Amino acid sequence: MNFPACLILVNLLWLMGKVTPAVIVEAPTTGDYCFTTDPIREQPYDFSEDWQEQKKEIYQEGSEYTKFRKSPEFLNVLTSVSKRGGYRDVQAAEKVELIFKACTYEQAWRIHEPSSWCSLFTPDDVKVLEYLHDLEEYYLSGSGSELNKLLPLELLDNFLNHFVNESEPRVVAFFAHSTIIELFLTSIGLAEDEMDLRADNYEEMENRKWRTSLLAPFAGNLAVVGFTCKPQSKNHLMFILNEKILSVVN
Repeated sequence: MNFPACLILVNLLWLMGKVTPAVIVEAPTTGDYCFTTDPIREQPYDFSEDWQEQKKEIYQEGSEYTKFRKSPEFLNVLTSVSKRGGYRDVQAAEKVELIFKACTYEQAWRIHEPSSWCSLFTPDDVKVLEYLHDLEEYYLSGSGSELNKLLPLELLDNFLNHFVNESEPRVVAFFAHSTIIELFLTSIGLAEDEMDLRADNYEEMENRKWRTSLLAPFAGNLAVVGFTCKPQSKNHLMFILNEKILSVVN
C-alpha cells in the first residue's frame, strides 16, 4: 500500500479579530507536494439543527456553564480583578472576560513582551477562567454531548480514506476552525475524561484531559502520518497533536 506521508488538520489563525475563511487544501494529481485550494465542505455543525439547539442550551439558565459563572470561584475572580484594576465596584463578568480575552490575544501576538492586561490576573484567576472556557467547549464540541461524537464522522471517514487509496498524494492538509479540531478529537476518543466537567467539580478536574488551550490553541494542528515498518511490512498510523506524538495504531 502506498501510504500518503501525512494528513494534517490545522486550526486557522485569528488575525486582528477576523478569521480567514476555512478551506480544504489538497494536492492535485500531478506532483506529490503541490497544493490547490477549495472551499471547505466539512463544517457539519452548520447543517445540524440539533447542534445549533445544543449550542443555545449552553448559555441558558441552569446549564453547567451558566452555573459556574455564579460559582464562588468565578465570583472571586471578578472581585480580585476589580480590586487589582482599581475599580471601586465589582465589575461585570462580561467586562472581566473581555479583559482576559485581550490578555490572551496580546500575549499571543507579543510572546516575549508582558501584557498589561494580563497583569490584572493571578495564576488562580487564569485557571478559573480557563475552566469556564473548557466547560463551554466541553458541551459545544467535546464529550459533554453524544452528538459531538457523531458530527465529524464523515470528515473522519474522508480523512482516513486517503490512506487506503494508492492514487492519493503524499500530503493532504485540511484547514478549519478550532471547533472542527475539537469535534474531530472527540470523535476519535481523545481527551475524554472519566468524569464530566461540571460547575461543581472544578477542583476535582484540575488534571483533566479536556483542556482546550492545549488541544486547539492558535495554529493548533493534528497530523496523522502513515508509514510501513520492515521487514514485517506492517502499516501504521501515527497521531501527532500540536507536534507531540499521541499514539501509533497498527
